[in-house]
Amino acid sequence: MLELGALQDKIKDLFETEVFGDKSLFKTPQGDMVTITGFSQNLPVKTDDGEDARDDESYKDLAPYFILAIQNGDDDDRNEAQTIHWEFVSVIYDNDKNNQGYKDSLHIVQTVINYLRKHRMLCGTAYIESDSPISFELPEGDTWPYFVSDITFETKIPSEGVEDVNI
Repeated sequence: MLELGALQDKIKDLFETEVFGDKSLFKTPQGDMVTITGFSQNLPVKTDDGEDARDDESYKDLAPYFILAIQNGDDDDRNEAQTIHWEFVSVIYDNDKNNQGYKDSLHIVQTVINYLRKHRMLCGTAYIESDSPISFELPEGDTWPYFVSDITFETKIPSEGVEDVNI
């Protein structure tokens, strides 16, 4: 069975390259049109001197990006599949005065949901059950020029089963 951290990186890479790749371009704060960058679990520490830059506003220069995070998991029965709860958070930049960047966020939401519904097996290990909910949320209030979307979903990972145990 694939370690959870390795599976997370593989699914992040899948979204970054196969799902979005060069099919969707988004604006950077510098005005360039680029593909979306993915991160596993957290944003990187940004400064060269090792200081944690996530406390200031410089992380916003990373837009467009998404974070694929493991929220939690359940392993109630070693003979059953383990459930992993995921969160996919995207941040898009659009400084157009028409304040329509939320449409790019909705495009990301729909692209992810469509992919998860069509490809229920992820990276040959994690699978999405047909009745498994996929939820999304956009923040309330004005976030211009940054637009955020939050998608949650769950996967199952087959159990390795119980080996012989002498009790």
